[in-house]
Amino acid sequence: MRVNTRLRLAFNRLQRRYRIGRDRGLYQVSALIRKESRESMRKRRKASPPGKPPTAHVRNGLKEINFHVQGNSAIIGPRKFRGSNFFNRPVPNIHEKGGITVGASIRRRYTAKYPERSFMWSSVKKLKGKGKIQSRFNVTLIRSW
Repeated sequence: MRVNTRLRLAFNRLQRRYRIGRDRGLYQVSALIRKESRESMRKRRKASPPGKPPTAHVRNGLKEINFHVQGNSAIIGPRKFRGSNFFNRPVPNIHEKGGITVGASIRRRYTAKYPERSFMWSSVKKLKGKGKIQSRFNVTLIRSW
């Protein structure tokens, strides 16, 4: 009696499906964080109180938030415009972390102190508290199988 067996392993297929699900999950979570941070900013002329997200004075200012997914990580944040070189740091960085900045005009140089008005970190904390980040990633990963 002679028996032939054939064993076929599909680890490459499993890895490919995992990568597809992971990338989709990262895109979904990045878009969710972007949407939450855009909605947290209100459009008005007054400055926001310290500790609250900053207010957007124009529609295409701080609300212009982009995300980029590459490999295992995603970068989410506001776009830095070319004309925003007045301070020694980008304006979104000033809003997110607060602190002392140096402003330079043609005639003089001065320092200004800004309170923290985090909008990206507060959005992530809010979504994590609701459990939306984990559930969105899990559902997307499950649906890719």
